[in-house]
Amino acid sequence: MKLDIAYEKSIDIGGRDTQYFYVMSLEYPFNEAIEYYKRLLIEISDRQQTILFERIFGYQRYRQKVMAVRKNVLKQRMLPEHPISFIEGKSVSEMPIAGIVIHAVGSETA
Repeated sequence: MKLDIAYEKSIDIGGRDTQYFYVMSLEYPFNEAIEYYKRLLIEISDRQQTILFERIFGYQRYRQKVMAVRKNVLKQRMLPEHPISFIEGKSVSEMPIAGIVIHAVGSETA
């Protein structure tokens, strides 16, 4: 399973940290989509970046399952909680999770 992440980065005005915007479109069944989501959180952790805000687009009936997976990954990786919005929205192919947008910061050398 290849982790397809489209992301952009830009240096902040102070030049100390880099901002990262991770964008994933998840046109997969729930179990596969959740594996991609977990891998994205782990990748961000491995890069020693701090998540500032997270948005997940999908069916609200999957919110509890997604939040449980998220809580587990954050606990396992000893990552701090961060703001999150779970926004009701279906994908074009009507999969349970339409997409994820994560805003993170970290040093450019990480």
